[in-house]
Amino acid sequence: MTNKIKKTIQINFGKHTQSYEEYALLQKESAKRLFSFFQATKKTNLVEGPLLEVGCGTGFVSEFLLELFPQNPLIFSDLTLDMVKTCQRNLVEHPHFSGQVVFQVLDGEKVLPANTYSMIASGYTFQWFSLFGKSIHNLLQALLPGGFLLFSVPMEGCFPEWKELCFSLGISYTGNPFPALRDLQQIQGYDFSKFDTLEEDYTLSYESVWEFLKSMKKIGASTSKPQKRLNIAEVKKLKSLSSLEKSFLITYKTLYVLIPKDSQNSW
Repeated sequence: MTNKIKKTIQINFGKHTQSYEEYALLQKESAKRLFSFFQATKKTNLVEGPLLEVGCGTGFVSEFLLELFPQNPLIFSDLTLDMVKTCQRNLVEHPHFSGQVVFQVLDGEKVLPANTYSMIASGYTFQWFSLFGKSIHNLLQALLPGGFLLFSVPMEGCFPEWKELCFSLGISYTGNPFPALRDLQQIQGYDFSKFDTLEEDYTLSYESVWEFLKSMKKIGASTSKPQKRLNIAEVKKLKSLSSLEKSFLITYKTLYVLIPKDSQNSW
């Protein structure tokens, strides 16, 4: 992924902080499910040390982190300054908010200091990484011994209805590629058998496919990493179909993951 595309991602999310919470229904629900998954693993005792959230957005995951780990120093970060500011405004009145909470602009793909964090957490962010496996490896290296990487990510198989519609209409599918389970299995130096994972489908209903695409834009998630765009004729086709639709179902396939730093291979 080029710096130009990353900058576009940053700008698009920054422009839509005001509409994000209204349209980010999946992201909000996914944050709840991420922590249900985490608690079900029964691996909730953290080593002492700061906790980092990558891609805090407006604070869906951040709220749960404050609830569960008020005793830990918490760093809420995002690539976009406007998101960081919005997250801070949303959390400042939280009953567990304290002087141990820090907000900062951070690119989660940059190499972080090794052996620093008790946990790194993230919800629906890592799909934007240009090198998914390498970035996950770097984040694991930033954990303290006994630390955990906890995250959710849309995975390969998302949006089958959108893909099928594009195929049937003969128009371009402009969605981004998503990580697959095999990408985790191939992380160098780590034993996948020690990872906790859960795959889950979640279906949302929109008035039309055009409303679905509009919702993606309203949360800032409309950047095409492969830089594909609909042409004018394709836009007209979709709008014409949308005027006739009564509803459009879209399925998100989500992967929830908990990786212990101690899952490193001993050989």
